[in-house]
Amino acid sequence: MTTRTESVEGTLLDWLRDAHAMEKHAEQMLSNTASRLEHYPELRAKIERHLEQTVTGR
Repeated sequence: MTTRTESVEGTLLDWLRDAHAMEKHAEQMLSNTASRLEHYPELRAKIERHLEQTVTGR
């Protein structure tokens, strides 16, 4: 029988796993976007700065 605590912990672990996957996906999207912005250096720099903050903010 599953207790309420186990259920809450399981839900939390599922949420954390999903949040981690979303962060990894966001990193990849930012990296891919930055690599295609050679004609927009200011935007590229902002995206790269955001990517660095995302990666180091863990």
